Amino acid sequence: MQLSIFATHYSKLKLVILSLLTLNMLLFLLVGGVINAADSLVWLLLLVSYDLEAYNIQLPISNHALHQFRNILVCFITILFFGYLLQGDILAAANSLLWLALLILLELETLKPAWKNANKTTYWAATVLVFIGLIALVLIWISFGAWLDAYDAALWIAAFAIVEADLLRLMQEKLLKI
Repeated sequence: MQLSIFATHYSKLKLVILSLLTLNMLLFLLVGGVINAADSLVWLLLLVSYDLEAYNIQLPISNHALHQFRNILVCFITILFFGYLLQGDILAAANSLLWLALLILLELETLKPAWKNANKTTYWAATVLVFIGLIALVLIWISFGAWLDAYDAALWIAAFAIVEADLLRLMQEKLLKI
């Protein structure tokens, strides 16, 4: 009974975070410009794709097509990273680079679980360092008074921490079936 209560609250938390991120995307469209809104949209799609995979939800597309879709999204994220660099927005570029590093770690976790298990210490150290960098950027944005950027970044950290927890659960379930 206690576990189902947790699962219900957990699902509601994810829904609230996803709703807030969608609202942020609309806010960025109004006040932050098209690049920020496009960045948020691409990340939302990526977040949902990882969540669908973590819950093993049957989609009308193959796993290969889902990974190809994610590869396209990562290409857009890379282009946006260079856009931030060209604009001289070093904090946004650093943020984008850290998130790209996290994507690499997530892909390793989903596509190469044997490698991840063989290199647990390195994998977790890299993950912790990326999250420390992302949290540091939130604190920097707060110190600059960039509240929307800080709030948005904190939401994304929470969202991907939840995805990471879901993927960990999925990998443990797969290992138990072996």
